Amino acid sequence: MSYKSIISCMFLIALGVASCNSTPTPERLELDDGEIDACLLVSPTELESITGLNAVGNSYPINPSGTSCIYQQTDGNTALMIFVTTDATAKRYDKNLTAEDMYNLGKAEALRHPEFYYTVEDIDDLGREAYISNDQDWELTVHVLNNGIYYEFTGYSSYGVNREMLIQIAKPALRRVP
Repeated sequence: MSYKSIISCMFLIALGVASCNSTPTPERLELDDGEIDACLLVSPTELESITGLNAVGNSYPINPSGTSCIYQQTDGNTALMIFVTTDATAKRYDKNLTAEDMYNLGKAEALRHPEFYYTVEDIDDLGREAYISNDQDWELTVHVLNNGIYYEFTGYSSYGVNREMLIQIAKPALRRVP
């Protein structure tokens, strides 16, 4: 084998290893009339690879101050809920509130009522202002404020969703946000 062949093979191997180690960057979402479709933040495939739960996401108008997506399993049980509040959607709820106000009010309320929120803990590894709340010991929610938009990722311990899983779900979603 010639010297050039060996160098070429080493280059191709290095290129192949580098491409195997890279993770694809999710497509960045844009605001549409001040809103984000919450179902575009996490794909059912991502949810399944992180939690093992097979679910389909559907938009539901249950968030009065924003958009929401409910991921339901084939048996009809909810696996994950995502809520997104922007300044535009917060104004539908109260003309004087911003998404940041909603985030801060929600955290203050959770801290004020430990009988309902067993834990409220800041999260440092999301690179943004974030905390997790454990509501009545079965509903876990990761709350994130990013660029003035408030995101909530809610899962249920009864289906095996835990703190680490919710953070892993939030990470690729947050790479997509404006």
